[in-house]
Amino acid sequence: MTQPALQTIGLGLNVGKRVVLADVSLTFPPRSVTAIIEPSGCGKTSFLRCLNRLTELWPDARQHGQVLLNGVDVERSALPYPELRRRVGMVFQRPNPFPGTVFDNVAYGLRLHRRLTRGELNERVEEVINTVGLWDEVRDRLDDDAQALSLGQQQRLVIARALAVEPEVLLLDEPASALDPISTLRIESLIAELKTRYSLILVTHNVQQAARVADYTAFLYGGQLLEHAESMRLFTTPQRQETEDYITGRYG
Repeated sequence: MTQPALQTIGLGLNVGKRVVLADVSLTFPPRSVTAIIEPSGCGKTSFLRCLNRLTELWPDARQHGQVLLNGVDVERSALPYPELRRRVGMVFQRPNPFPGTVFDNVAYGLRLHRRLTRGELNERVEEVINTVGLWDEVRDRLDDDAQALSLGQQQRLVIARALAVEPEVLLLDEPASALDPISTLRIESLIAELKTRYSLILVTHNVQQAARVADYTAFLYGGQLLEHAESMRLFTTPQRQETEDYITGRYG
């Protein structure tokens, strides 16, 4: 059996006195897309943040259970958080380019994590901008302010920034929810291309999007995992009434 790229075992999260996640155990195969769906406010974004320990930035958050990266417990191995977040990259709902140029946004992580010559740096930046289908649009704008790009271009730039440092897993938190339909289609096409090289975990409120792009889908409700299966099976023959009610629009 192929070892999961990422796995959670009994993962839980409390924020203050509130239980956000309870006993979530999931496996994420390599080179595939897993979608996480649920009604709004039920923990899916918090779950995503647990996977690379961004919850450590919340002073009143307590995370428990295990997160295994290629079979290794990231907490017990004392993997430094910057290295964990390099290996498990994250793209947020709204594009968040850093202040600075298009080039510097993509080069930021490379300068932090690797020692490259100027030529090697230029080559890697061009390579990942090409990967996200943005090179022809920005090749003459590398010295421009990244925040001057359109929202769709900014989101692809942010994905390029995450890919530049060669992650093993990419977390995508509703990456198209702020975008127009054409930009959304580009992001979905990019996800389909990226899964040939990475494990992708996609949080989305859009059930149709999950059905289009995900190989597997997990349904969370009230911070608990109710159902997890291949997407075709889950969307055509859900095993839980709550799942059927949600994907058919009866609630959520």
